[in-house]
Amino acid sequence: MKPTRLFLFLPLLGPACAGDGRESVSENASTTAANGPARVAGTLLDAATGAPAPDVTVTGPHGRTARSDARGRFALDGLRVGDEGEVTARAGDGRSASVHLRPLKSGTLEVVLHLAAERVRD
Repeated sequence: MKPTRLFLFLPLLGPACAGDGRESVSENASTTAANGPARVAGTLLDAATGAPAPDVTVTGPHGRTARSDARGRFALDGLRVGDEGEVTARAGDGRSASVHLRPLKSGTLEVVLHLAAERVRD
């Protein structure tokens, strides 16, 4: 698998995300409520071109799924505060990306995933 780079944009005390790839994560404070459901929303981009990646399946905690729209945007709703795990995107042509989520807080966590082809090892 091709190694990926991580770009993080986090507030000082916001939720964090650890990953090994071209993922970025940030919390939008304006959408964070004290008591409410958790949500992961984001954008899928082609790692080679930076172009939005439409019609890609995204899977998150509890098997929640979404498809990216024409702008590469997706949202995983129905998550709960404290949920954690992987958000994985897989395109029909084999490109993929993933990011590990720390326990979610109430509100929306914004992520950016960069789809890359898996590297064949010699």
